[in-house]
Amino acid sequence: MLRFGAKLPGPWATWRDSLYRWLVPVANRWNEALNVDCRYPDKFEEFLELNREAGQVQRLSHMNRLGEGDYLALHQDTEGTAKIHTTR
Repeated sequence: MLRFGAKLPGPWATWRDSLYRWLVPVANRWNEALNVDCRYPDKFEEFLELNREAGQVQRLSHMNRLGEGDYLALHQDTEGTAKIHTTR
């Protein structure tokens, strides 16, 4: 596992911000279809602010390198409690 501390390297941070903008409408449509009250904000920085307000003060930026035959089981990170973030 590679950890990047507080910030991702420049190109990856730009990619993450761009990807977030494209995924927000999809996630919000899914939540609407499933009657989930959570709606994600349009901008990644607003999402991070909601996380800070909920008590997550450390970014959890990391990558896992998997080889052939490897897998990563779905899990809850142990560095904090899970919260559902909603827009104001």
